Amino acid sequence: MKKINRLALIAHHEIVRCGLSSLINRYPNCHIAFECGDSDEFERFASEHSLDLLILDMSLGRIPGLDALQRIRQTFPNLPILMLAETALPSLYKEVLSAGANGYLLKHEAPSELKRAIEAVAEGKQYVCPLMAERLACNDKVDWKTGQLSPRQTEVAKCLALGMTVAETAARLGMKPKTVSSHRTEIFSKLGLRTTADLVLFALRTELISLDGG
Repeated sequence: MKKINRLALIAHHEIVRCGLSSLINRYPNCHIAFECGDSDEFERFASEHSLDLLILDMSLGRIPGLDALQRIRQTFPNLPILMLAETALPSLYKEVLSAGANGYLLKHEAPSELKRAIEAVAEGKQYVCPLMAERLACNDKVDWKTGQLSPRQTEVAKCLALGMTVAETAARLGMKPKTVSSHRTEIFSKLGLRTTADLVLFALRTELISLDGG
């Protein structure tokens, strides 16, 4: 593995930065040279220092991670960037890839996978974590739009994405809770989703719901 002594880390929460820094600094030939909580601070540092790689947490505070990625990529077009994310949603991965990231790693992966991701991105390779690779392989022909859901499933998906329980959704749509549960299972299967958070993100990105709760 090549030496990566000039590695930068952007993560909003200090405890996350401390944990990642401690872990990465234990890897042979790896060293965190700079860490911060927002992209502005990073850009000031990176404009004066040469870096080997940036690890960027998708969950930032003031500026969304995807927006930060786009801005950093415009300013530093050749800097290898590894994104840390919580959602295994192929549509989000494709957005991150289009915005210029060189790797996509889910936070629930093992520390050994983080090491592999750093190595791959530092060597100029495109990295995708195992779960996302599996999702992409299974859904490479899926059109990530609500059109793949039936009208009834779309209604159920919207209610669930708005935070309604199965019972509340059943009452709203005049259905039995068991039927709503069956639709929920089918929705998650069709869209390749794993958690309710995945469903909410999908619903927002396809404009099935809006941030104001509509």
